[in-house]
Amino acid sequence: MKKLSFVFILPLLLCGCNNNNSPKKYDYGAFLGESGDASRFSDYASVSIEVDEFKQADIKNLIKGGTKVFAYLNVGSLEEYRSYYSSFEKYTFMDYENWEDERWIDVTRVEWQDYVINTLAKHFKDLKCYGVYMDNVDVYSICKEEDDAPDFMKVASSLKTIIDGVSKLGLKVMTNGGAELIDDACDNLINPNIIENISIYHQEEVFSYIEDYKFNVFGYQNEGDKTYYQYVAKKAKGLGKEIYFLEYGISDKLAEEVDAYCKDKGYHYYISSTVDLTFPK
Repeated sequence: MKKLSFVFILPLLLCGCNNNNSPKKYDYGAFLGESGDASRFSDYASVSIEVDEFKQADIKNLIKGGTKVFAYLNVGSLEEYRSYYSSFEKYTFMDYENWEDERWIDVTRVEWQDYVINTLAKHFKDLKCYGVYMDNVDVYSICKEEDDAPDFMKVASSLKTIIDGVSKLGLKVMTNGGAELIDDACDNLINPNIIENISIYHQEEVFSYIEDYKFNVFGYQNEGDKTYYQYVAKKAKGLGKEIYFLEYGISDKLAEEVDAYCKDKGYHYYISSTVDLTFPK
């Protein structure tokens, strides 16, 4: 995720409204590094957060106020600080670059699929979250590239099981990343039905790029990756998916480019000043 640490927030164009028909000030925010006071997000039409870092009553009040809450759900990797780490560590297969306390996990394991759907996602459903911010579906791409990883075709099928299971709970599925999974499904290289229950394609670093994860140093995405992400977004949009971009700490000039591009395409976006996705000061 690049060099200047500014924060830009997209004003809501097609206003989301709360239960009192009061328009929200901002469209979308990703605050996965936050905890404590959930009321700070009440001006947002939708947010992606770690819901268990907040009091359940506060989350319910936020939802009651009309904010759509996407609960963070990591399906493709496993962090050491999770309470269930020891139960599933044996299913991890590779370190996660730039995140030293995290490892990629074998999503073909039925035990993992069941836990994600029937424990983690079910909990978010019980809280009446609007959907999940499903992270690390890029495990599919990792397994295509690595010889010692689980079979990528089985991984694709397993991701479908997870996506469908979460969707059946009544939660909207927002996949963070997964460009190659979506692209391959669109081209029938894998079962195209794998992505049918993805409601939102959420992609990081389309215009921006994280140069240093520790010191929040950001720059510009290379043209090849930028073009590819835009290409996949167009495909996903054509399938009826909503599109969200998450950018990092870029200049005023590039922020204006992101804003103009997303307005033209009918996309949503958020630009964060930190890799950890903390609330703007």
